[in-house]
Amino acid sequence: MARLEAGADETVATLYINDDFSRCGACGRDADPKETTHLNEQMAQPPGCGARYVTVSTDLDMTPRLRAAIMEMKPNLPFADDPIH
Repeated sequence: MARLEAGADETVATLYINDDFSRCGACGRDADPKETTHLNEQMAQPPGCGARYVTVSTDLDMTPRLRAAIMEMKPNLPFADDPIH
């Protein structure tokens, strides 16, 4: 689930965290995994789309080690593939 609509005036998305880059699931552009919304304030990138991250995932094969690293980076966000989030 890449794009989730929260309402007419807010877009929510999955934050995809990978080895060398992260991306916003709403627009697909590079994202700063430290942010809670896609703003790209600290990156030399175009501004983000403003989507608020509500879940995390990865484009890589999910190994226990990768899952643990993502959980450590974003402990407040559930995984998109978890049955309840």
